[in-house]
Parts: sequence; structure tokens; C-alpha cells
Amino acid sequence: MNLSRVDKNKVNKQAEFIMILDVSGSMSGHVHKLVSDIIPNALNMLNYDDYHKIYLITFQSTVNSYLKTVKELKNDSSLEGRGGTYMAGVYQSVSSILSSNGIQKNYRILVLSDGIISDQENTVKRAEEIKKYIDNNNYSISVGSIRYNSGYGQPDTRAISSILMLNTDNTKTRVLTEVSSTDPNGEVSRKIYELFKDDYFESDFSIQSDKIKFRVEPWKEGSNTIKLNEGKNIIFADKNPTLEKVGIYEDGKLKYTKEDFHNGYKLNYSNYNALLGAKINMTARKVRINKTSGSRAALEENKKIINYFENFEKNLQGNKNQTAIISKELKRTNELDISKYDNNQLAQFIGVDNNMIPITDFLKDFLKMDEKEENKIQDFVEKVFSDGMKIDLAFDKLFKT
Repeated sequence: MNLSRVDKNKVNKQAEFIMILDVSGSMSGHVHKLVSDIIPNALNMLNYDDYHKIYLITFQSTVNSYLKTVKELKNDSSLEGRGGTYMAGVYQSVSSILSSNGIQKNYRILVLSDGIISDQENTVKRAEEIKKYIDNNNYSISVGSIRYNSGYGQPDTRAISSILMLNTDNTKTRVLTEVSSTDPNGEVSRKIYELFKDDYFESDFSIQSDKIKFRVEPWKEGSNTIKLNEGKNIIFADKNPTLEKVGIYEDGKLKYTKEDFHNGYKLNYSNYNALLGAKINMTARKVRINKTSGSRAALEENKKIINYFENFEKNLQGNKNQTAIISKELKRTNELDISKYDNNQLAQFIGVDNNMIPITDFLKDFLKMDEKEENKIQDFVEKVFSDGMKIDLAFDKLFKT
């Protein structure tokens, strides 16, 4: 399903922005340019005007919360880096914002930090608690994290990635990025913009039905109304949409009914990877974020994801041997020992700056099952990586070989 709209200015009228900023001692000399220049410019690029109020949560030895307009941020010279680095308390502030505004609000949340978080375990635990709250209350949240290299060591990937568990938009191509304090301000603003430019707050579309529950993440409980992205959407339904009353709404007004829908490809085992490659890739990234978190709830979700895709694959038409290729790869990823990974390795494990995942062994296994010759396997894998292909394009190429 591909959707587009004419009026590009109807953005963010309900998307609240929460900026979580490390202002510890190691950030001294960097806080001012972030608050007064980089962040406001990124917000302007995302169509927040100077009079839009955003939430700013700062953390060091203590946590403080502010509600400021973008213009006030530009003129703010009061914040400076000092103290230690304790992040767990920011989740209480986030929880207070969410509960005070209600579930009708949409949220974008960004966290930026440059060093080791002193209360890492507690930070992950608090993230797990608020994730349960968000899942139970059907919030719409788009999240991004920045590893900020200020020269004081490696940014704490596990702690700042804990916020990524709160993301409810499973279509974003970027959730984690890395910048250096020596990068031009405009380049850093652009990277912040890119973390949010393709989330579902760029669209006023939703799909609704009284009798059907739709799911972006199919292992979760569905909803009768879900947001759609502008462009390509892959959603799951618990009933056949052609048999029930379904509507697609733009800005709250009915735009398409089921009579306007067109039949697409029929999903079977031979085309499953090619058609769902992007969705599978983003799901693999979620498994990696959960694995990095290491929290009990995150690892339990990984089990649900793996079980779902295992059953899904086994029941696909044309899968005579009930082979479960994707779930096998997800399971392998979930069982990796990452306990000795440093923060840079964890960032690469999640997929810093893009949504690509390592697929060498995965493709080799798949091709061996097709009994391809070993030299052809190696040649194909090398071409995939030399081209920098995403997994969905790799699958598309695979099924044409």
C-alpha cells in the first residue's frame, strides 16, 4: 500500500518533541551549541516553528525538566556541562509528560549522550518499566538516539539505546546515529532530522475498521485504528480486509474504502523474503536492540518475535519442508554472546546510521539449502556487500539468480 498527500505543511500539529540531553561534566563546552543552535535548527528542519514548545530533559548528577519554545532554546545560555552521568531519572520525567498529556498525543523522543552512564542497569530497568506502560496504553512514539563523541571515551550504547525500546514506529530506517563534536553544526542538525524524517508523523493517514485488528508488529495485540506512513506500508490483519468494512483516513476524513484497494502479490514461500524484506530487516534490528538491552521483558519479546516468524514461515504456501529461514537467523542473533562487546561494537550490532544488518552467514545458509555451488555462494555474498545492499534488495536479487 502506497500513500501520498498534497499538503506537506500539515506536520507535527500533534507530535510533541522530548529532548533528553546529557549535560554532565564531559559535555562542558558542547551543551551551549547543542541547545542554542544544533537542536533548534533540527527542529526547524522537522517543521517545528520557533513558537512550538518542546520538552527538554537534562541529566547529570540530577535530572531537570523544562518546557521551552524553540526560540527560547536559541536564546538559552544558562545550561552548561557539570557533574556526573546518571540517566535513570529521565524516565520518571518522560512518564510524567506522557501521563499528563494523555494517549491522544504523538511523541518524538531523542536522547544524546557522550559517555558511560553511571547507573546503566537502573536506566535499562526504568526503560523496561515505561515500555510496559507505553505498550499497555497504545501510545504513538518515534524514538532516536545519538552517540555523541566528545573525546571522553565511548558513548554508552546500552544505556542510550534503552530508549529505543519505547519506539512504536517499526518503519523507521534510522534509530541510532553517531556524531562527533568536531562535526559542523549543520551536519549534526541534519543527522537529527534524518532520525525522524521518515517516521509516521510525516503523514496524516490511518487505517480503521470496527471488526479488524491491524498490527505493524504482528506478534503484538492489534488495534482497530493504526497510523500509516506516507509511502509504502506493510501491515498485518487478523481478518481478510476485503470481507469487512475498512477505511483509510487522511486527517480524520475518509479517503479510501476497501473498494479502492487493489490486490497485490500473493504471498508464498518463494517470494516471502523479497516482499517482506524491509519489514524483516527492521524486525531483526528490534531483536538486536532488545538483545543489547538485555532486560527480561526485551528478551521475552524476542522469543515472541522468533516464535511468530517460525510459525508464519512454516505455514506459508509452497513451504513443503516447513523451513523457517528468517526465524533461524533471528534466533541465531538472539543467542549471540555480546557480553564482551564494547560500546562501538554494540552500536555496529544494532546498526548505527542505517537499518542494514550483517547477512553473510544468513545468505550462505539459504543458498546452501538451494544446493548452489560454493564459489557461487561466495561470489553472491561479496556482491551483496560490495553494493551495500539492504536485505530486501539482497533477497530480490537472490530470487532472480
